[in-house]
Amino acid sequence: MHRAITNPIRWLTSLERDLLGWELPPIDVAFTEVPIVADPLDAWCPRCGISVGFGEVNEGGCAECRGRLGPIQGTVRVGEYGGGLAQRILQVKHMRWFGMARRLGVILGNQVLSALRPDQLPEAVVPIPMPQVRRLVRGIDHADEIAHGVSQVLKVPLWRPLWHVPGRTQVSRSQSERRRATHRLEAKRRLLHFLTDGRSVPREHQSRYRRVLLVDDVRTTGATLEQAARVLRSLGVSECWSAVVAVAPSPRRYGSCEREQD
Repeated sequence: MHRAITNPIRWLTSLERDLLGWELPPIDVAFTEVPIVADPLDAWCPRCGISVGFGEVNEGGCAECRGRLGPIQGTVRVGEYGGGLAQRILQVKHMRWFGMARRLGVILGNQVLSALRPDQLPEAVVPIPMPQVRRLVRGIDHADEIAHGVSQVLKVPLWRPLWHVPGRTQVSRSQSERRRATHRLEAKRRLLHFLTDGRSVPREHQSRYRRVLLVDDVRTTGATLEQAARVLRSLGVSECWSAVVAVAPSPRRYGSCEREQD
């Protein structure tokens, strides 16, 4: 007689292991096999996170972002998307590797401490939310898990004021479509009634955090992070910084860009 399936995620995980034979190694062994070394601070543009060479960045940013005003003060990253870093990110997403997500968050948190001045450090960490259906199917909210690791290093709370509006995934959109999809993230429903008709949030309901850090696994075009920052600013946040594990290579710099999986 078959037992009832009380936990479908655990049952699917067990089925995947039986069919595919995968098994996750201990975290320390995984990092010995595929070391993850954070980039030096001068390897990327501090505004947009794109890889840069010597002399490519000035006070206004790099050729990718110079002259373009945005809602994000700056970006911190671990590295460029590819190689072992991409492998670990995909394993976190598709193999529900919670331990690896937290460890990547710790690496990212330490990179934030190295990259930002004390007066730039955040008062709270905000993960980019996943669509609810995808989170249920995958069994992990990878950005939230990474943000946990970041918040532990920075010793600041996690804040989750955002939700993901149902719709097409980013992987199904071209880069231009990603930039035009400007309503994928919103404030959670309990905050929305303060934001109707363009009104600002009353002072008594505004965020108590004035400087926050948005956390995601991969930055491709930056459109999602900018949307999140605009929503947070509508809630009274004055400074938004972003921190990502990896930044996709710029198509203008390399000629082509492998589209990220999310």
